Amino acid sequence: MSRVVVGVGIVGAVLMNGLFFLLNRVLMLPVFLDSNFTIIATVLFGLWPGLTVGVLSNLFFEVIAGFPGFLYPFALVNMLTAVIVHLFVRNGHFNSLLDALVVLIAVALANALAGTVIVTVFMGGTTGEPVDSLVRALVVAGQSIGSSAFIARVLINVVDKVLGVGVGFFCYHILQHSMERKIRES
Repeated sequence: MSRVVVGVGIVGAVLMNGLFFLLNRVLMLPVFLDSNFTIIATVLFGLWPGLTVGVLSNLFFEVIAGFPGFLYPFALVNMLTAVIVHLFVRNGHFNSLLDALVVLIAVALANALAGTVIVTVFMGGTTGEPVDSLVRALVVAGQSIGSSAFIARVLINVVDKVLGVGVGFFCYHILQHSMERKIRES
């Protein structure tokens, strides 16, 4: 794939992550919508473009939100998403719906764990985002702040990443069939 196509893909993915982030902030949805196009870019273009989308997206989120200072550490979570998706795709484990479900669960668990560490270590367990409502409810129910932050993020990340994993899976198979057709025709 040409560098121009990959570059345009990276810019497009960052802009789309930003658009979804902005939409989420306006509607105050109880999801993140911050890395779906990181997943798609990683599936389509590979690990390094996916990592680039992850870093640039979180820097863009800071700009969109007026530099609150708590969004850029989550670039690590966005980059972790790219690494996990890439490993599954590269090792041939993105071929069936079951594979896609395993990718979804792996990304959700890893993101929840990494996000929980960032939130509890650097922010006292909350960020002022809608996820905190669920965290507070779990704390009131007797859970620790750490386990509450993790449980809330697992649930939200599973719902949140369905779009990215689903579209990535669809795009992967379209590209795969297109390449197989070109090989047969040559």
